[in-house]
Amino acid sequence: AVGGHPCRVARVRVADVLDRDAGRFGDGDDWGTDPDDAATICEGNSQLTVHHNAHLDAFLAVHVDGMTDDLVLRTAPAPEGPWSAQEFAFTAEPAQGDGFVYCGLGHEELAGDGGRLEYVSYYRGTGDWTGEIRLVEVEIDGL
Repeated sequence: AVGGHPCRVARVRVADVLDRDAGRFGDGDDWGTDPDDAATICEGNSQLTVHHNAHLDAFLAVHVDGMTDDLVLRTAPAPEGPWSAQEFAFTAEPAQGDGFVYCGLGHEELAGDGGRLEYVSYYRGTGDWTGEIRLVEVEIDGL
């Protein structure tokens, strides 16, 4: 990823989500209590989504590739990986002026045709303190 961020995995019961001590952090082999032991499972971005895609029968990660206008996808058999190399999905409509494209997110709740059609949103700046959120349909095949 261009200017990517390391992604690490953690887990916690929903009922305990506000209890920092309840979290467990994956080191690649086991789950521990120290967040510093969490292993990097892939490179991503600070805004990233992961959800199960029924069409692929795999987990799908969606994010903007660093500071570019490209949205990318990764797949894995489980949230903790192993994650595939990123696959180019599409180039976003470029931002205007000094703005930029960010916050590429997948929307499992909108998926169609058994997950073959995914919907991805992103934000792009359109001027000083203005912008828009765009929604794009992406046909998922053979990732």
